[in-house]
Amino acid sequence: HTEFENLLMAASARFCPDCESGGLKDTACCHMSCACGTVWCFVCGRGGAYEHCVYEVDAWAVEPGSEEFCCMYLSMLYKAPDPRLLAAGCGTDCYDSGCMWGDGELCSQLRDTAASDLLGVIRVRCAVLLFMARHGKGKVAAMLQLFGMRDYIDRHFFNGVFPWHSTELPHWWCFEPESVRPFYVLRLRWFVLDKDMEAFKEMDKDCIDLP
Repeated sequence: HTEFENLLMAASARFCPDCESGGLKDTACCHMSCACGTVWCFVCGRGGAYEHCVYEVDAWAVEPGSEEFCCMYLSMLYKAPDPRLLAAGCGTDCYDSGCMWGDGELCSQLRDTAASDLLGVIRVRCAVLLFMARHGKGKVAAMLQLFGMRDYIDRHFFNGVFPWHSTELPHWWCFEPESVRPFYVLRLRWFVLDKDMEAFKEMDKDCIDLP
């Protein structure tokens, strides 16, 4: 139980890849400057942010190889496009208007917060699935039921439709809208750190492939 709670807290946050100090992001860019001197990326949690965390939308969302890059501003993820993040602001592509970059930057702030929450949810979902693979889905489900956490986990990280009665673990991406699955599937590195990537791909051999 304690191990699982620690996992939830760790997956929902971001930490410096060198000294493991927690990072607190504001609504500005995703370059994180740590007191230890490391500049790392809030999106994927890796170092070298100046090299792979970029501004141009085509570079991180459209062009071949763009999955190797991260967006400099979370508020721009609505251009992925993710309709949930578009709806978090004024509901329009207001890149050239005052909503995004004018006084108050209302849409920018709303979309940054929504994107941070969304990516955090997917990170926790991936961590929970890996935890289940390591400890047994049935045992983890029973533990969550015993401590009154099952409905919370289901509702917040699996859209309330986790297949508890199936013996198989679901794909991490199947809880995302179909329109954005291809985008996020190619960017698994945003949600799973290098230390867990091999185990995650072993657990879900189709984790980076859509049917």
